[in-house]
Amino acid sequence: RQKQIFARENIQIPSSTIEGWTRQALEKLEPLYEQLVVDTKAQGYLQVDETPIKVLDSDKKGAAHQGYYWVYHSPLDKTVLFDYNPSRGGHVPTPMLDNFKGYLQTDGYAAYEKFGKKKDITHLACWAHARREFEKGLQNDPERAKKALLMIQDLYKVERKAKEEKLSPDMIRELRPKESLPIINDMGKWIFREIKNILPKSQIGKAMAFFKIASSSCESLSFFSNRLIRSCCLVCFRLPFPGKLPDPNSSDSLRHLYNCAAEIPSSRDSSAIFFLDLLNSTAGSLNARSYFSRTLIIISNLRFFIVLNLICRLS
Repeated sequence: RQKQIFARENIQIPSSTIEGWTRQALEKLEPLYEQLVVDTKAQGYLQVDETPIKVLDSDKKGAAHQGYYWVYHSPLDKTVLFDYNPSRGGHVPTPMLDNFKGYLQTDGYAAYEKFGKKKDITHLACWAHARREFEKGLQNDPERAKKALLMIQDLYKVERKAKEEKLSPDMIRELRPKESLPIINDMGKWIFREIKNILPKSQIGKAMAFFKIASSSCESLSFFSNRLIRSCCLVCFRLPFPGKLPDPNSSDSLRHLYNCAAEIPSSRDSSAIFFLDLLNSTAGSLNARSYFSRTLIIISNLRFFIVLNLICRLS
């Protein structure tokens, strides 16, 4: 697109030149990405999801293959980390989660199970996913599905109450075991009783199995603890994940930007750097163009002064 804009002004710039500009800009932003990785892992609470994205193939014009963005959301500081990989295999999140300690919230994808079983990790499931499965079951078994959805709605009411009354973290920590935990326990007893009479492969059977597995495989859906240092930030249900997690496929403009970067050899990982900087800047209500311009100028000047300082010391 940039090449076409220049061409309309009778400025002919080779694609390789524009690709070089893009690559150099992404390289300058890489230190920010590396620091964000460190900061995100240090927060002690991560929401993780992976999302497919079509990647343009630089070797074959017009062709595309499927890749994946592994998205790490840190609710404590509201930052988002993108990590591109052509695979959805369980080995992909290892660099990010292998040394992670704290609370890890995911959906039911098996790739996260080994991390959730680690001693220093408390694995949390997601009520958004649990609710979604029961919602799908409305056509299969409306009576049971509605009952489950009403129970989940009662949990949402507790969270709404805490938000509307602007309760402190300590007050929320007292509220949830008192009002939410009995609902979860009743729901668990009901599901364990009903699941015996339901076909496992039916949608309502899958929804109940999801609840059962999530409840037994991790501290998940019913986790409450007095050990929480930042209890105000650990919400065990109705989390913004995954519904409000940034999704590259949800924005045509972002997807176009990624596809353009994907055409540049070895830039697919770097495009993740662009995404996270763009999203984190816009999340902070900053103008994206101004943010990138100022950031790149600051980084360039910083390197200049570092080199200048080094020369002065050596001389």
